Amino acid sequence: MVIIIIGVLAAIAIPTLLNQRRQAFDATVKSDLHNVAVAVTAATHSDTSAIDEAMVRSDIRLSPANTVAVVRVGDSYCLRGWHSGSVASRSWAVVDGSVVLDDGASCTGTPAFVLP
Repeated sequence: MVIIIIGVLAAIAIPTLLNQRRQAFDATVKSDLHNVAVAVTAATHSDTSAIDEAMVRSDIRLSPANTVAVVRVGDSYCLRGWHSGSVASRSWAVVDGSVVLDDGASCTGTPAFVLP
């Protein structure tokens, strides 16, 4: 009887714990995307709209296992970010200043550079 109760409690607790971890990783990705967006904006040359990659790299420290790709879209840019640890997060994108779930169509193109 005790083993059955423990099994039921574990069946409830483990998925809840994994979901909480994924939500925490999602939050770190969103935070990193915001920080990279600020750094990219500061490192963008107004006359050429070129991004100073070295300046962005020196200003940013990403959370462990997070990756952010800076993608050129015309004269602008968008960002894609994800967590690739043991519990992978969803993929997020910054498009027009808003952090949204990356649907694969909102931030397309080849990354200009990727921050590990």
